[in-house]
Amino acid sequence: MPKWVIFLWLIIYGFIGCASTPKENGVNTDEEITPWLYLHDPAVHEERIQNFIEKHTEFKEMDKIRYLLDGMRTSKAIFIRNEREGSGSMAAKWLRWKMVHPQFFHNPILTGEDFVERVADRSKRTGRYYEIILEKGVRDHLQTVLRNELDDLEEAIQKAKIERVQKALMEAESKRGEMLPEEKQETAKSALHHGKISAGD
Repeated sequence: MPKWVIFLWLIIYGFIGCASTPKENGVNTDEEITPWLYLHDPAVHEERIQNFIEKHTEFKEMDKIRYLLDGMRTSKAIFIRNEREGSGSMAAKWLRWKMVHPQFFHNPILTGEDFVERVADRSKRTGRYYEIILEKGVRDHLQTVLRNELDDLEEAIQKAKIERVQKALMEAESKRGEMLPEEKQETAKSALHHGKISAGD
């Protein structure tokens, strides 16, 4: 085989190899990188959730809506309504007004889910979806970002509820173990008297 044929073959093989082989450090890889679709960077996002959990003993739906609105208000993202750009403060003010609009009079916005699905979706006048441009230039539907925010908050709430129940049970068990013998005896008599245990137990 002529040398020039071998040389040409090596060039073609090398070109194909470079084109098909993923590069490192997130550049030109075959794996699609999922963008961070939240109102704040990861550290602030986690801090906001933690502050919400610590602040509330009960997790009411209106508090979830306030959480989302506050997240918009403090976000550095650009919010787009009917192709017009605005700040997070303006967008939050608009959606706060919209959620009490007469269009929802017969079916009011009562939950975080209502807010994301029916308020933060699109303009009723034009039908255009509300959009958001995040800090790294990623553009997406505002509803998608708020859905992510609400899902993470709900997950944290469920985790907090379980942890609080477990803590209460441990404290009750600990308190029970610290009872004096005569207190335990009185407790047992009371339980027997009220039929909670039988004499043969």
